[in-house]
Amino acid sequence: MTGPRRGEGEAGGRRRGDNSAALPLPQDRPAVVIVAHARPRSLARLLSSVARGRYPGAVKLVVSVDKSDDPEVLRVAEEFVWAFGDKEVIRRPERLGLRRHVLSCGDLSREHGSVVVLEDDLYVSPEFYAYAGQALAFYRGRSEIAGISLYAHHLNVHARLRFEPLPDESDVFFLQMASSWGQAWTWEQWRGFRDWYGGHDGPVTAEDNLPDAMVGWPDSSWLKYYTKYMVATGNYFVYPRESLSTNCGDRGVHHRSGTTLFQVPLQLFKSSFRFKPLADSAAVYDAWFELLPSRLDRLTDSLKGYDYSVDLYGTKAPGRLGTAHVLTSRRCRSHVRSFGRTMRPPEMNVIAGVPGQDILLSAVGEVVGAADGQLPQFYPELSSRRLLAMVRARLAGRLGLTKRT
Repeated sequence: MTGPRRGEGEAGGRRRGDNSAALPLPQDRPAVVIVAHARPRSLARLLSSVARGRYPGAVKLVVSVDKSDDPEVLRVAEEFVWAFGDKEVIRRPERLGLRRHVLSCGDLSREHGSVVVLEDDLYVSPEFYAYAGQALAFYRGRSEIAGISLYAHHLNVHARLRFEPLPDESDVFFLQMASSWGQAWTWEQWRGFRDWYGGHDGPVTAEDNLPDAMVGWPDSSWLKYYTKYMVATGNYFVYPRESLSTNCGDRGVHHRSGTTLFQVPLQLFKSSFRFKPLADSAAVYDAWFELLPSRLDRLTDSLKGYDYSVDLYGTKAPGRLGTAHVLTSRRCRSHVRSFGRTMRPPEMNVIAGVPGQDILLSAVGEVVGAADGQLPQFYPELSSRRLLAMVRARLAGRLGLTKRT
């Protein structure tokens, strides 16, 4: 298998001049860094999508190939023709493994000022570079931002349930979890993590303030360390509402077999993006994909005065909440406020004051059960087979059987 020839893969037959059209907003010009290992077809597919991108001028492409017994990956990387600037292929002389490999690729932000990092099982929109460059420029120097995601989650990856951020007038929301399915960093953002990581590279344990499912991810996961850093420092990743990358779910280190569970639609047409500061956004979520109480209080007065956590997905251990009350979908012996669950996203039921007994504000000590029994009612469009598969996946995650980046 070989990479695309010059001119191949340009959407609609566009020539280089079209791909290099000036973009309307100020933007960084990050290097594009590809993380590759043992999947030549995946690498060729990703490179073909990167070749379709629109670029504001010369852009450096780096393909980092971890040591492998398969020479085909290196051949695909070396034969790929990059029409938009310099290309460098880094051949790792020893097997780094996924975590060390991604960390070494993030370190390239020091040389280039900023980077877009893409693992080889991804596929990107032609507008991925416009979004990344504009987002990096807008959030540069804002110490509360730890990085930029190209991927937009449609699932809460811990609960394996639908996730829908509250809409607003911007193209982004904020999540206290790093992204591994297309991400960008400035050197300043990456250096903040690297400085912290030097003293915190030991095992992630149940004592860390992270979702239980994430704690169970394998040690090869760099993402759980970056998320631990974000939780410890109070920083957030910027996420797009419409995805600029998608995860093809190829078999690899963290997928024992292929999956389409994390495929999402791509934004193919927008080249100018609207951002807002973290402080001005109501769509700010913690590492469990739960809306921050401070943001919910901006939208409703019904819970003001209570010291509470949000646990609408039912994935937080009550004994580790650290608040007197919890807003939850779990069963409780008693409660002080209650809401129905007919609107989406689920926090809209609280904002709108929907009557019912599905979402409860309860003292933490009154929580007695799980929320899984509510799945068929709130996700009726999912087939019984898909629901069963999601529940099994969720249980496997609790048992440490599922693996992820």
